[in-house]
Amino acid sequence: MRALKIFFVLLFLGCFCFVWGSEFPGWQPYDKISGKLITPHIPFANPYCKGKLKTLVIAPTWTQRETVELAQRLSIDYTPLMTESYEFFGPYPGGGERSYYLTISKEEFEKLVDTRLGDSAVYDLIVIGKIPWKVFPEKIKKQIISKVESGAGLLYINPSDLPSEIQGVLKEDVSVSSDITSVVPLKKIPLLSDISILSGELGKGRILTITYNSDKTSKTNGKVESLTPFGGDDPLYYDYYYSLVARGCLWAGKREPGVSFKNLPSDSPVFLRDKLTKTNISFTIEGKTSDINSVDIFIRDRKNSVEYEKNIPYRKSDISFSLPYLKSGEKMLDVMLKNSKGEVINWVSRNFSIASPLDIERIETEKEIYKKGEEIKGKVFLTDAIPDGAKLSISVRDGFNRKVGEYKTDGKEKEIGFSLNVKNPLTYAYTLTARIDDNSGVISEKDKKVYINITDFSRIVKDYSFIIWGDAFDNSRSIKTYLNQFYSSGIDIVYPSSTIWNKYEKTREIGLRIADANLMTAPHSVRLFFVSDQYAHLKPIEGKDGLEIQNCPLSLPSEKVKSNSIITHLRDNVAAALGPIGATYYSLGDENALSFPYYDVCFCPNCQEGFRNYVKGIYKTIDALNASWNTDYKDWSEVKGITLKDAYKQKRYPQWLDFRMFMDNAFSDFHITCAEAIKERDPDAKVGLEGPVYPARSGTGFNWYRMLPHMNFFGPYRNPIELHAALSFMPEDKLITAWFGSYQGETYEQYMRFFPWAILFEGMNAAAWWPAGVGGSSGLGGAAAYTPDLVPLEHFNWAVEEIKEIKSGIGKLLISSKRKLHPIGIYYSNACLHASTIRPEETTWESSLLDFHYILRDCRYDYKYISPDDVLGGKLSELSVLILPYAQAISPAEAEKIKNFVREGGLLMADFVPGIMDEHGKKLEKSLLSSIFGETFPSEVDVRSYGKGKAVYLGNYVKGYSEKRKRGEGKGICAGMVRFLTDLPTKKITPFADVTDSNGEIRQDVEVSLFENGQAKYLTLIRSITSGPAVKAAGAEAGGVSGAVATDATSVVNVQIPETSFVYDVRNKKFIGKTDRFTTNLLPSQANVFALLPAKLENMNLQLEQREYKKGDIVRFNVALPGEFKDAGMCIRIEVYGPDGKVIPYYTQKLMSNKGMVEGEIPLSLDETSGNYKVIATDVATSLVVSKTFNID
Repeated sequence: MRALKIFFVLLFLGCFCFVWGSEFPGWQPYDKISGKLITPHIPFANPYCKGKLKTLVIAPTWTQRETVELAQRLSIDYTPLMTESYEFFGPYPGGGERSYYLTISKEEFEKLVDTRLGDSAVYDLIVIGKIPWKVFPEKIKKQIISKVESGAGLLYINPSDLPSEIQGVLKEDVSVSSDITSVVPLKKIPLLSDISILSGELGKGRILTITYNSDKTSKTNGKVESLTPFGGDDPLYYDYYYSLVARGCLWAGKREPGVSFKNLPSDSPVFLRDKLTKTNISFTIEGKTSDINSVDIFIRDRKNSVEYEKNIPYRKSDISFSLPYLKSGEKMLDVMLKNSKGEVINWVSRNFSIASPLDIERIETEKEIYKKGEEIKGKVFLTDAIPDGAKLSISVRDGFNRKVGEYKTDGKEKEIGFSLNVKNPLTYAYTLTARIDDNSGVISEKDKKVYINITDFSRIVKDYSFIIWGDAFDNSRSIKTYLNQFYSSGIDIVYPSSTIWNKYEKTREIGLRIADANLMTAPHSVRLFFVSDQYAHLKPIEGKDGLEIQNCPLSLPSEKVKSNSIITHLRDNVAAALGPIGATYYSLGDENALSFPYYDVCFCPNCQEGFRNYVKGIYKTIDALNASWNTDYKDWSEVKGITLKDAYKQKRYPQWLDFRMFMDNAFSDFHITCAEAIKERDPDAKVGLEGPVYPARSGTGFNWYRMLPHMNFFGPYRNPIELHAALSFMPEDKLITAWFGSYQGETYEQYMRFFPWAILFEGMNAAAWWPAGVGGSSGLGGAAAYTPDLVPLEHFNWAVEEIKEIKSGIGKLLISSKRKLHPIGIYYSNACLHASTIRPEETTWESSLLDFHYILRDCRYDYKYISPDDVLGGKLSELSVLILPYAQAISPAEAEKIKNFVREGGLLMADFVPGIMDEHGKKLEKSLLSSIFGETFPSEVDVRSYGKGKAVYLGNYVKGYSEKRKRGEGKGICAGMVRFLTDLPTKKITPFADVTDSNGEIRQDVEVSLFENGQAKYLTLIRSITSGPAVKAAGAEAGGVSGAVATDATSVVNVQIPETSFVYDVRNKKFIGKTDRFTTNLLPSQANVFALLPAKLENMNLQLEQREYKKGDIVRFNVALPGEFKDAGMCIRIEVYGPDGKVIPYYTQKLMSNKGMVEGEIPLSLDETSGNYKVIATDVATSLVVSKTFNID
């Protein structure tokens, strides 16, 4: 299989480092630095002839990837001492639990520090990475100095505030600094050209300081380079930062090489290409040369690729070799002296350049980012006309390093135009390479990066995606490495949060950096959270009429909307930057809210004017308003909102409820306005929000049935109320996800394996992990997916394993099918939400919604929400059952629609006092539904007939069920609800399946969903998790951890389905038989999928268009299913295996059948390896496999 350029990291346990074993739990990244992740590097002194330096590296936690990078290049046994940041040694002293979520305790940190710096800890070398001396506590300072005085070396990167005992011994010793800098061509590497090196001795130890003066203009916040210069990722120079540091380590640790180089070329000479074969490079080796066995020569080009290498057996101290033909441009010469064991004795690097009269100056393209299908057009500019015998070619490689386009020309002029078309792009990033060749080889070569927007939202929402909260802020090798790690972990979409404040240029840079790793970007574009007591800038201000939002953007006059700072940021910084590369979606915020905790806002002039217009549209006349509100306003100009406190005091609840409804609308409408601003620059944009703060409570400002029809993305905290709002009110082309990850109490194995399946079965099409944990430099461990050296953490790997299986085809199968709902509607009204705030006597609106949700799901039913607009718009005709959850506030018009629904045969169910208020919260003399439920509400369950239909007043029957089920209680309530729903409706409503234990009792701990695709049905079962660690969740995510059912039930589950089918156990890959009942095993948190098919699938027919192909061809194929499956939606996974017998992952496809047929294409690259290939087609539901082979010559 072709090696992936973008996936260049190789995972194996290296022998070069000390693998540190952390005492902390598997989910805790602190102190975990294994060295398992090996990245491309030059092993300057690894292995080193004088053995390994036992090294303590003191640096911020999230910068310690550089410790491993150093260990790849220098033989060290490293021990990390991870600090909170560059500014704080120990735990962050400020407040804010969420800022340093799940970090280790102060006691744990102090215990570890005592171990690492105690008297028994002996080191050859201590390295301090850019932490000011003043940051260290006095005890730590004394311990470091004591170890140096006892003989340990100290290498201090970017020291500051040094004490007199260190400062007094440091000096600029030319002999020392020259020895250290001699290994690299200092003046040619921009970020090393002005470094400062001081050295000295303290007691028995040596001290060396290296100061990168280029760092002085950078803030340390968020920087992850503690050993190398900030922002220094350069394809050629990056390794040589470590070469310098490695030589500093050897000097400070008293392991300097015993031999040296003399007379090497200096001052970066320029050699003429046409005279290269007559050019010799000579140098002399001095010192203890008896151990030298060989001299290894490497010449690297600007991309750090080895262009020439030579091994010279050591015979004498004078070394000379001639240069071969090399292409023009900058080079780096590496010379390594090795002993007979292959250990490095010494090394040195020099810079030189090759000049040619004929050279490529640059490549220009019409633009940097192209749409799929567009031709890449541009020009190559040469220094001279192309002579006879030489040719220019332009090629393009994708992010997998596949050659996917080529342009050959016989042109000779100095400017040559070209046009390329990548017909089947698989990646976002592409490298254009212009090259001039003649019979001597490559004369000149230049690269240019371009991008193709391959985002296809229709494909994204029809398969399962994996999202991670991360960032890509800086030009850092560590950041690029962790982006590649995202890709290798199966991540599809990166959710960068810095786009909240970044300007256009930085946002675009981040988007392209993410695209380089073949990942998609979904920017956290803004945060619409307006009032809170937690932050000064969110505290409300006292206005003339009441509390106001600071700089309130709501209810602005239309002429001021476009110039509002939030709108201009979204339009001109975010959408303009990321629209061209194909942002997957734009998030309008994490944990948005109008206010939280509750504040009576907003009384600013614009909001009050908007409120007046709102109620004028409702009441028409001031008299009608006064009658509802119990006020005596004379003119509309007097009308204003009212606080909850005043509403209680003055008994003017309708005035408060109308004000809250207006503010809900205003807040929701502003989300819509923001979405429209983004679409001005990116017409194809998909916009939404995630993590809303307690939207089922007054004051937070969410009107889902007003907002969500305009949103295409939503990411709640797996709260069933918010999820069903999304499923009920959002358009078809929606991406719905939910957050999980390193939240308190969720990092145990059951939850990690449960969550990805649970959200899939609930109708979502993506899983979202919070957070990556890398990309900033603060925190003593904490919430993360990876260790500080970018190795996946244990709990993250559990989730990755499950998501990998889902993405192998089950996710595609279910998401491409229709999730079955019963004709059951739950009435969802913001007026009822606020009525519950006014009068929370029997229950709360939120609790009632949860109770009904869990009772229905435990009874194997599913439902949708019905809004007031849906009721008035005639959508009750789609239902057989309407449920009113604590629906105190209903309009007379809605009441008439509801009565007609029952009269025509519908079943109406309510828990408490439906319709005792109108839609404004005005208390009525009798319920608007009294003709159905009676003049007074009964104290017990009451069933009544009304016309052709029935009505059930439940009272306390379902109250508290969502909590009872957690204790394994309420099975009788479930049984009763099933009887209601099967016996009372005009048409019996059948559960998806009966799932019971051996005694025939309902299994509350198993949730059931059903997906349909034509004649194929897919039944999903998932058993609840057992309770995890008892913790207190810190924020709005707390709502997502509920729902666990405490149970000691057996793993054996009996399933009965409504009709006989051919049943397959999808995950266990076995045929159960033709049946309407079966038994399966489900451990806590375990999920399974059962295919209910019209026949047993015993064969498929895979056909290739031909058997012989050329490089660059399209391999067209089809898979035909038997006739019984013509109307059954099946998912076929296509995999391609190369001549080496390994799967080629970027050719894997998952395709849904259409009329019993699947068709597809495999776009071969222009440099595909010759040989025999195998195409394997696997039916996901049944695991039936067929294959065909083809050959590439």
